[in-house]
Amino acid sequence: MTGTSTGLTPCHLDPRFLQPGTAQDWHLYPETIAAVAICETDCPISKLVACARAALGAGQLVTEPDITLPADGVIAAGIVCR
Repeated sequence: MTGTSTGLTPCHLDPRFLQPGTAQDWHLYPETIAAVAICETDCPISKLVACARAALGAGQLVTEPDITLPADGVIAAGIVCR
């Protein structure tokens, strides 16, 4: 895990913050629960707020590239986004 001492967020390049494939119950996985805990305990509040704001417009439909949607299949700001 990359620390914030490098300027990167604790989740940077950490696969636990991404939905594995099409698993619908991934929010119950121990890895996912640990990732949420990282947001809640290790992420600086300024990064957490920026993450939440970015997640609101991070999603995109393949068929409608001009439409932005909330993130899906990731953990953002301690929230499992669906």
